[in-house]
Amino acid sequence: MTPRRRLEGIPLRTSLHPEPKKPTYELRFVSLRREGATIAVPCGENGVVDLDQLEDEARDAYLYAHMLVGLEFARPTVICACERPT
Repeated sequence: MTPRRRLEGIPLRTSLHPEPKKPTYELRFVSLRREGATIAVPCGENGVVDLDQLEDEARDAYLYAHMLVGLEFARPTVICACERPT
């Protein structure tokens, strides 16, 4: 019987099943004035948006929608990205 050798620098998997991907979420602002108009930005499960991770255009859109909640946009909702309408 050959002794088992540990392979240096190669991570060994403990399971044959791949880890399921974590769901991604987005914070969605729906326009109160224009039907079908929405602004959606990536967020955590609890709705927290990491402004440092957003591109400039997405950050500007988020701040715009956030400022106009109640006037132009409804209160935002957290949506799992897997629930996006196709």
